Amino acid sequence: MGHPMASVKLVRETRMKVTVHNKAVHMKVNVVAKLKEYASSSKGNLITVRPSKIAQEINTVGRVTRADGVVIRNFLEQLVERGYMEVIKRSARGKVYGIRKGGEFWRLLMTHSPEDIVSLVNIEE
Repeated sequence: MGHPMASVKLVRETRMKVTVHNKAVHMKVNVVAKLKEYASSSKGNLITVRPSKIAQEINTVGRVTRADGVVIRNFLEQLVERGYMEVIKRSARGKVYGIRKGGEFWRLLMTHSPEDIVSLVNIEE
């Protein structure tokens, strides 16, 4: 029989990983919900977003941590890799990302829940 504390430690570490993972998923769902909001209220043909702006708007309570910004930026980059979004411009303040109205991702945003969209994007990994 192994050390009893070892199993407890393992469970705790696994739970930590799950929590971190869930937090990232939750964050992605919030990001997609924001993008959905932008897409439905947008007048033009191009919806442009900055990760920092999304981070601020999602995190109305409390401050935006660096980790949050990283999760959001990585997720947007992932969407670019999948061809859902594009990089409109690069500047000293970072990248500006865009969604084309009438494009595949825009249609997804209009017709699916944020949870479904996040699952869909994650499946493609």
